[in-house]
Amino acid sequence: MSYSATSRNLLNWKFRVFLRVTCSVLLASAISGCEVMYGVVLMASCGFSSDLEIHPETLPAAIVGQPYRVDISASGKQAPIGEFYLSYGQLPVGLEFVFFDNSSGESTAAIEGVPSETGNFPIAVGARTYGTHCAGQTANNEYALEVTDK
Repeated sequence: MSYSATSRNLLNWKFRVFLRVTCSVLLASAISGCEVMYGVVLMASCGFSSDLEIHPETLPAAIVGQPYRVDISASGKQAPIGEFYLSYGQLPVGLEFVFFDNSSGESTAAIEGVPSETGNFPIAVGARTYGTHCAGQTANNEYALEVTDK
């Protein structure tokens, strides 16, 4: 099967991965049935996996001098979360970004503390999963953290 450059551009990368894995499965069939079965499992779990998403979608406003905590989590992961991180921006004085590495694979993060300055703080939180039989997933969510005095 061949595709022209125009039709190839219409395929999203996940479908192209599916095609590549399918071709690998066909080549592996000459070697052994076990490799073909692994290839089929790989095709099903990686080729059509959901996207990694970071939650919450937006951050609640914070108030100067008041304790603040927002838990950060991810959904759509195909492997355990390897890391949550602040990918850009700076938190206001008094707040910190904390990653909670849980050995069960349900790792989370939080923005917590007591803010001591007002303003709007554009930040982005990133996450990545460990790569197992699929390449590690990544996600990034942009936020506008507002800190008020009331």
